[in-house]
Amino acid sequence: MKEQILEVVRGTSKDYRLTFQDSAGVAKDITSWTVFFTVKRSMESLDETDADALISKTVTVHTDPTNGITVVPVEAADTNLPLGVYFYDVKVKTDAGRIFAVVRGKFNVVWRVTGRTA
Repeated sequence: MKEQILEVVRGTSKDYRLTFQDSAGVAKDITSWTVFFTVKRSMESLDETDADALISKTVTVHTDPTNGITVVPVEAADTNLPLGVYFYDVKVKTDAGRIFAVVRGKFNVVWRVTGRTA
């Protein structure tokens, strides 16, 4: 599984674009797939369930499904978290019902300078 660090400025929106390909680099058709994006305080804790997630997104409508492209939208309200390092992963459920973890890593919420929005 691939590991990647994501960074977001506290209280801002960010779209995370994902592209799914096979080992030969050919796009996978993700039309009927479900993509799960979850951010939690710790990497693995028996005390934390998905209901305890700080950010939880489920994507079933994809940007360009036949070319394997989807976007996970994370809104400003989602990232209004205390500054710090959290942990995320992305799992998918295919149209055949198979479940794969595709990427995981640290989710860094960093400071902002501008707080105003109007």
